[in-house]
Amino acid sequence: MHAQTSAKTSSNATDINEKAYARTEDGPVNARGDLQIDRHKDGESTVLEGKSDDEFGIDWLDPGPDARNPQDWSVGRKWMIIVLVTGITLIPALMSTAFAPAVPLLMQDFDSSSAALASFTVSVYVMGYCIGPPLIAPMSEIHGRAPILHIANVAYLVTAVVSAVSNSLSLFIIFRLFMGFAGCASVTLGGGVIADLMPPEKRGVAMTAWSTGPILLGALTCACFLFLKETYGPRILARVADQKRRETGDPRYKSTLDKGQGRTQLLRTALMRPVKMLFKSPIIALLALYTSIINAYCTILFATIGTVFEDEYNFSVGEGGLAYFGLTIGFVIGQISVGAFSDSYVKKMKAKHDGQIKPEDRLPPLILGSLLLPSGFLWYGWATQEHTHWIVPILGSALVGIASMFSYLPVQLYLVDTYTVFAASAIASNSVVRSICAALVPLGAGPLYNRLGYGWGNSVLAFISLGFVPIALVLLIFGERVRTHPRFQPKL
Repeated sequence: MHAQTSAKTSSNATDINEKAYARTEDGPVNARGDLQIDRHKDGESTVLEGKSDDEFGIDWLDPGPDARNPQDWSVGRKWMIIVLVTGITLIPALMSTAFAPAVPLLMQDFDSSSAALASFTVSVYVMGYCIGPPLIAPMSEIHGRAPILHIANVAYLVTAVVSAVSNSLSLFIIFRLFMGFAGCASVTLGGGVIADLMPPEKRGVAMTAWSTGPILLGALTCACFLFLKETYGPRILARVADQKRRETGDPRYKSTLDKGQGRTQLLRTALMRPVKMLFKSPIIALLALYTSIINAYCTILFATIGTVFEDEYNFSVGEGGLAYFGLTIGFVIGQISVGAFSDSYVKKMKAKHDGQIKPEDRLPPLILGSLLLPSGFLWYGWATQEHTHWIVPILGSALVGIASMFSYLPVQLYLVDTYTVFAASAIASNSVVRSICAALVPLGAGPLYNRLGYGWGNSVLAFISLGFVPIALVLLIFGERVRTHPRFQPKL
């Protein structure tokens, strides 16, 4: 009966709340992050102890609420965790480019005049984002989110201190790479934590908050150890089952989500999951390609905009930092706009589609973002080339910031809504491609601007990005058909 129920459910995979968007070897995954299986009831306990096919199965209480299920936690508890994850996400994001205005001083201190090496000191950080996600996301699906985040927070603090006291350029670059590796944990797992906690119609605001956040990493690391609790449902049930086995001495208690795999097999399956998603799902591949362009272009601006204003507008190093003001304002405007629009639009579509929510309902801002990105680069490039007032190119960079959020956030929400329990792996597969481009593409920015100038150099970037406008349209129009096609649903 269990197998029949899973098969029947997976054949009608259209509703996030009730039906499957991702498949595992045991059946579909629903929006609560649970495999859809036969449920049992026990009014006395918050964890089910089944009495039919599997007498010792540990599952959520159904009907709920279940105090152990993160989706049933209080609003205050959920938002406390989101705020903590938001804070520890912002610090690595800021550190990827925060010291870019001081790169000339860094190169002077270490007696280096290499333009490529100067750009590499910025982009090497993002290389850690290439290495980390394929390891961190699967490990979080084995050991849970909280332990991985705790370890990463401590590692980030240590590597940041070593980078700050480096006495050579090579040592600085090596530990900046390690900083990126440790810092990518919160970026990789943040979407998964939100999927663990929030229903689809409330994820837009939560994702927007996660993209903003407070600033003090040391205090936040301590706060995470005190208040950040495990949110990954399968891991919570596994712990409850383990506690039952210790209390009763009966080894038959196990989570209903336990596949019965050995640790080695489980690790191998988890590590291969992001790879399967990237190469067997054309939707994830297209989204990874598109967001990689967005990320690479933003990294180019972060790595060069301070120097551009110092050279072209005679800004000092301190004043060069103000050149980032436009990008920052653009990011904030984009985050607020997408967050406000996304949840309200999803609720509207839910009512229109008889209570069903589709991941494609997250994608309309992607169309506007794909048009704003080339417009922003044309504005910024030619305003700089013609030496207009300094505020004009800064306004152009603000348009780039808005465009990046109109593209980045909808993609993250789409992946979270589609893969729920495996959201961390989906985001990891996207992050790897995105980070490779962000690490390597900016190395060519210097030669590009030297040969073509800021006007035509940024025009080339704009023309390339125009080629991705059809991708956004194809995803919006045909995305559901491709996503639900059996050929493109890898077993996870």
